[in-house]
Amino acid sequence: MKRFSIVVALFAGTAIALVHADSQPTLARNGMVVSQNDIASRVGVEALEDGGSAVDAAVATAFALAVTHPTAGNIGGGGFMVHRAASGDAIVYDFREAAPAGASSTMWFENDEYSSERHHRSHLSVGVPGTVAGLHLAWQDHGRLPWRRLVEPSIALARDGFTVTHALSASLARVLERMSQYPPSVAHFSKHGVPYAAGETFAQPELADTLERIADEGPAGFYAGKTAKLIADEMRKNGGLITEEDLASYEAKKREPIRGTYRGYETLHTILNVVDFGMNVQEAIDAPRFHHQWLPDRINYERHGLSPDTISLLEARGHTLREVGGQGAAEAILFDVEANLLAGALDRRRADGGAVGTDR
Repeated sequence: MKRFSIVVALFAGTAIALVHADSQPTLARNGMVVSQNDIASRVGVEALEDGGSAVDAAVATAFALAVTHPTAGNIGGGGFMVHRAASGDAIVYDFREAAPAGASSTMWFENDEYSSERHHRSHLSVGVPGTVAGLHLAWQDHGRLPWRRLVEPSIALARDGFTVTHALSASLARVLERMSQYPPSVAHFSKHGVPYAAGETFAQPELADTLERIADEGPAGFYAGKTAKLIADEMRKNGGLITEEDLASYEAKKREPIRGTYRGYETLHTILNVVDFGMNVQEAIDAPRFHHQWLPDRINYERHGLSPDTISLLEARGHTLREVGGQGAAEAILFDVEANLLAGALDRRRADGGAVGTDR
């Protein structure tokens, strides 16, 4: 059976081969990190160059993203990690958020009607975070470097600050009005209500303190003690449900991955454009995408992602279609077994990403 590896992070949608860009991936022989922030990718590569494992690099990158990529990188959320050893053995770490014990089927209702505001923008919308527990569990199984070594770069980035890019400046400015009902968020992500400008330094001392506790105590520095009390107090004062007991009882889980074969390839994750259309991994990431899920029953497609006749045929079959500016964000690393090379591809739909390799 043919074997090759593609690792995809934060991917929503399916790539299709309508636009064939002549773009090249980043190549390296001994290590590769790709993420939505170049600073974070470099933090991960430094872990590899210090003798760390792939999981060490992932943990260091994830904590750095919690500082440099506030849009999605965070310690207040959750996720998954798929680990595949050289032997082919694979495991999934499931650290998605969990519902607090006080959750109910009607908690997002207001006056007997569903409230989108409650569901998406209130303290009731928050689940018990899983990121810290999940990263620590994976590190316990596969890490080589000390835990503190992996968290220290993010502490420095939060304490000393980093340079705000044009993309981050625009992102923070866009959400400032929405944050206005949450003064602590405004205080953290702006200068007394004024957006950070590109070129300025963004420091987060309170986040640095939280990361220090995580570095010193592991998950206990987040799920117990001062951090847990701060989270529970914030919830209690603002109608949220998460308690210190919810935090203390959170557990990340190990699961078996879903395996499959496609055209003779054994895969955990795959990009069809690589297999079917001979694209390199960067071209596959660049290609337009479409996405469909159960609800809403609608096909989202990127501009030039579907030909006009395909759109007409789908609409004739009763499908609802919508053109979107960008469908998801994907980062990928492909290992070419024959060439013994890693090819890293970043998603240029989002600014500030980085594919960083090492030959050391």
